[in-house]
Amino acid sequence: MEEKIVVKWKYSPPNFIDNGIRERDGYKFIIKDGVIEGEIMITVYHKSLRDELHQELDMIFKTDMINNQALYNLEKPSSVDHYYSDGRKDVDVYVEPLNIKFDSPPGRVDVVQVDENGYIIYDSKKERIEYQELCVKHQDDLLLKEIDDEDRNKAFTNA
Repeated sequence: MEEKIVVKWKYSPPNFIDNGIRERDGYKFIIKDGVIEGEIMITVYHKSLRDELHQELDMIFKTDMINNQALYNLEKPSSVDHYYSDGRKDVDVYVEPLNIKFDSPPGRVDVVQVDENGYIIYDSKKERIEYQELCVKHQDDLLLKEIDDEDRNKAFTNA
């Protein structure tokens, strides 16, 4: 057995990109029905390559998103498997501390940050609505009227 590193990604929908093998210098992607397996030569592997390959795959998905006119989900790999020539196998496990959901209607991106227990940590839409309500509530405040829009936006984002 040849020594190699294997990284697996899951994506949906499973027919979002074409199945097949995409070869690069020192590694290849094997794409099939919702799973991408990256086989990496040990000579080119380094710890940050996992993230670099994820960015490469995300770009492939983004270009197909334009062609498909559909949304996709590409999960970060949760482990990296190191296969040795003597048959041994090491597994590096990566735990993501939170999930981020992007819901993007035309012209706006809303971010909902959720912890591992499903509790909402941050909700950009809720924050935006609360800010709007606060401005409406204090619309007669003389100081608020004196602050131009740019200064008000700066004050809010720095708060």
